[in-house]
Amino acid sequence: RVNDGSATGTKTAAVLVETPFEGIADIDAAVAALGPPSGPLNAGQVNSLRAKLRNASKQLDNGNTTPDLNMLNAFLNELQAMVQSGRVSQASAAPIVVFTQRVIDSINAP
Repeated sequence: RVNDGSATGTKTAAVLVETPFEGIADIDAAVAALGPPSGPLNAGQVNSLRAKLRNASKQLDNGNTTPDLNMLNAFLNELQAMVQSGRVSQASAAPIVVFTQRVIDSINAP
């Protein structure tokens, strides 16, 4: 609530806080949507990306943050290579890249 003496106003905002595990699961769902039947990637390409996410989640579950971060960075590198080669549009990849970076940042946070 804001009040300057003559006018008042109220605003609300919803904030969704996710664990890194939940974030990786959401990234995985977004990657799955890039595959068959309507996405630009074939099943093998999607599987390659998703395997990195599964491995990242497994490493995180085991408390191995360095290997987890390495897997997430490998995921980003592969996705960026797909953008560079024209297999995935920048518009499709951008939200996935941003969200993956947020997960990486949350893992790196003290």
